[in-house]
Amino acid sequence: MEVNANLTKDHKVDISKIQYINSIGAIIGDNLLLYSPSRLLLDIDSIRKAQIYKKRNFFYNVFLFVCSTPLFYILATHRVTRLEAILICVLAGVLLVPAFTIKNTKYKMLINRQNAQFIEIDIDRQSKEDAKGIVRLVNRRIRQQKKQ
Repeated sequence: MEVNANLTKDHKVDISKIQYINSIGAIIGDNLLLYSPSRLLLDIDSIRKAQIYKKRNFFYNVFLFVCSTPLFYILATHRVTRLEAILICVLAGVLLVPAFTIKNTKYKMLINRQNAQFIEIDIDRQSKEDAKGIVRLVNRRIRQQKKQ
């Protein structure tokens, strides 16, 4: 059974050859179908390597640190009562502790193709394991094809 997977008019996918399918994509015969950001069909022979990497996002850390800095400046340069000093220290501490403890990471799947093109796909935290499964199988197929 042939199905056009909304890719291009030339690409047809044989559903009977589905080897692996999950929320990120599917391996169908010698092709890799990725669902996000739009449907993308890649020939596994054209892929050099697939990998997942995580990137740390420091936006919240910097934002909270910058918000707590003026409070310490006010405490050091202005004459404040003891009660105001305690309130400022508590507020600055409440802002400063998460600035050093919050860890926000983004996951991306990077596909390196033979023609030196890179395809980068954002991965949700919930579908990280699905992406690892796709990457593992694609890299296994690439190694098997190199041995032949």
